[in-house]
Amino acid sequence: MIIVDSCVIIDYINGKENEKTIILKKLLNDKIEIGINSLIFFEIYLGNKPKKEKNRIDELLERFVRFDVSTKDIVNAIEIYNKCQEKGKTIKQMDIIIASNCIEYGFPILSNDNHFNIVSLVTKGNLKIYP
Repeated sequence: MIIVDSCVIIDYINGKENEKTIILKKLLNDKIEIGINSLIFFEIYLGNKPKKEKNRIDELLERFVRFDVSTKDIVNAIEIYNKCQEKGKTIKQMDIIIASNCIEYGFPILSNDNHFNIVSLVTKGNLKIYP
């Protein structure tokens, strides 16, 4: 399974074409198993305000496996956050939790955010970046 970050999904919904949305489109067309966790789900709906888009978003998200973030993910995220701080890197807390969740399940993440590349370095490659 590949986890798709909210920034890629929001760009896709908004019709933006970039390297990551092209990959997402291919994953959808090829029926590759893709997923989102509860935080990504939350961010998607926050990032798309018009109510007219809700049905389209609902329909798209039906194609994604959904799973929750656990307490263990939060505990691990605290460790990752502290390691990032030690390296002088400040990463959004939601992204740290999303990264921790991906590490826990062993799933790579598809994202436009460089935050995840930093987390991958700090975790010595435990966070896999797709592709």
